[in-house]
Amino acid sequence: MKIKTLTDLERVCIAATLTLGRDSLDMVYHILKPDTTVESPLIFHKMALRWWNNPTVKSFANDLRAIHLQRNDDAIEMETEEDEPLTKAFLVKELRLALKATADPSDRASIAMKLSDLVGLKGKDSESKEQEQRRFYLPFVSHCRSCKLVQLFKDISGQNRTKQ
Repeated sequence: MKIKTLTDLERVCIAATLTLGRDSLDMVYHILKPDTTVESPLIFHKMALRWWNNPTVKSFANDLRAIHLQRNDDAIEMETEEDEPLTKAFLVKELRLALKATADPSDRASIAMKLSDLVGLKGKDSESKEQEQRRFYLPFVSHCRSCKLVQLFKDISGQNRTKQ
């Protein structure tokens, strides 16, 4: 099986689609194939999707994404010094970038859980329940007055009063 090589125009169109987003796929495909005439925009969109889902185009797009993410990682490493302490905002930013870059559902779930732990989304519910609870303190009952601990406390507090 021959591997189809991409033209320079196709490479530019793939980069434009990655930069502008998938919403611009029809416009980019029109730039790529200006002579294409179809009756309905739906058919044109299907043609653009067929081109985008081509294995050669997909692999080139994935390579471009990897290069872009690597450049972003390098830029972040250049911005932060090695001795600089990690901040919560920096970690949240890194986790969000990792969440966008990861395609595996199990990895995405674990990263999302770490992000929610860091942001504190889980702790808010339990804290609010604890704050809503009311605590009632009961006074000493009559049989508690005969307890040795209470008598010892009375003796100690009585001695402190006489000294003053």
